[in-house]
Amino acid sequence: MESITNVVPTYKSQLSLCSRNEMISACKLFSLPLISFPGKSPKLFPLKAFPSQTGEVQESERLFKKLPPSKWGDHFLSAHVDASEMDTLEREIEAVKPVVSGMIMSSQCLESTKKKILMIYLLVSLGLMYLFEDEIEECLKEGFGKIEDMLAGENDLYTVSTIFWVFRTYGYNISSGTDVFERFKGGNGNFKECLIEDAKGMVSLYEAAHLGTTADYILDEALSFTTIKLESLAETGAISCHISTRIRNALCMPQHFNAEMVFTREYISFYEQEEYHNKMLLKFAKLNFKFLQLNWIQELKTFTKWAPDCADSLPEYMKTVFKFAWNVFKECESEGISEEGLSFNVQGLLEEFKIYLRANLCFAEWAHTDVVPTFDEYLEIGGVEVSMQDDKSRGYNANAINYYMKQYGVTEEEAFSEIQNMVRALDKILNEEFLKESATVPRKILKLAANFGKMVVFSYRTGEEYTNPDGIFKEHITSLFVNLIRL
Repeated sequence: MESITNVVPTYKSQLSLCSRNEMISACKLFSLPLISFPGKSPKLFPLKAFPSQTGEVQESERLFKKLPPSKWGDHFLSAHVDASEMDTLEREIEAVKPVVSGMIMSSQCLESTKKKILMIYLLVSLGLMYLFEDEIEECLKEGFGKIEDMLAGENDLYTVSTIFWVFRTYGYNISSGTDVFERFKGGNGNFKECLIEDAKGMVSLYEAAHLGTTADYILDEALSFTTIKLESLAETGAISCHISTRIRNALCMPQHFNAEMVFTREYISFYEQEEYHNKMLLKFAKLNFKFLQLNWIQELKTFTKWAPDCADSLPEYMKTVFKFAWNVFKECESEGISEEGLSFNVQGLLEEFKIYLRANLCFAEWAHTDVVPTFDEYLEIGGVEVSMQDDKSRGYNANAINYYMKQYGVTEEEAFSEIQNMVRALDKILNEEFLKESATVPRKILKLAANFGKMVVFSYRTGEEYTNPDGIFKEHITSLFVNLIRL
């Protein structure tokens, strides 16, 4: 699996309402069936490059862009954070916490447990889950022990799908088959067409389908079904505006892959427009989000002025991070002198860095010589690059799409489609491993590893956004760190 850990899809933005064509293109990243082209089974090439017949993927004329400096510069140095406002927000948050905690830990009856699981989804989506980790874990442990009784006779699509999403998200391997989603199929074996009448339920099923493993075949069907139907709903405009926006955003970036607080900012707006929203929870979410924003801005002020000579002025928790990062690079400089005193983590980082450098040297050799690797070799060395259009605009044709086209004799569209199948397959394996490891590894650790991968997806969903952060990335930065949420 290590050979394809860099295979990531490019998702569209969840804040901008992309056009239908753009949206469908993004959705196809998730809905493609896991099949190969007829007669296109992989050929067993040795890991050896072969010379180009046409020279079509040479890069001797590659153009290099001079990237502009960050437009943020020292912006956050002048940002104002009112300490008294933060104190006020913190007091209000602390006053509400016992009330919400009581709601989670209330009655133990089946119906009450079901409602509490749905409430946990709200807490996650509203960005409040970290305040109630112990209560949530206790509630889920209790609920999972009687999951079959809880779902028995439950025919509400939103309820079943959301309960499934919550348990899978927290590492509980709830079944997806006969006892869960089969109830929503008709006599013909397909999902019932009448489900489209429940727009929120359809979105919930769509979100749940992204938590499937290699054995959850019914979730492949659910993903295909919901994607097609939700695209139609979003296009016709036959539903309320805020639900239509929720659908478009989900199609562009499912919650499972999204950055938590970017999703939260959006979901707060959605929840506020829900007719029967809980006013106390909504206010609580806004108070908490603004408190976090002020903390983030304060940290950005500090990060902006980071330098070795100012480390002593940093807060204690930042000193540790800063000094570790600084020492890593200092030790890298002196690697050839002595490695005996390096910690395991630093040595591991250095080894990974060497692998990264070797891979880049290999890419450079391919790009500047008459050597074209097989797709298998390319995948082994560096995974699949997703910024193909930007590369092609600079005369850089050495990428996975072109190598796949050459090796298997398919069109660009077919190559792109098959690589997205690989992405979907990898997502399933990652979900499966997450569920397996949750039994022995603390969820916080697994979540950190998973979030790193998700941030790669998030950063490159529409192209080189990390390198060129003037579009959607700028919108995210603005919504999180510049425009404070209105209470």
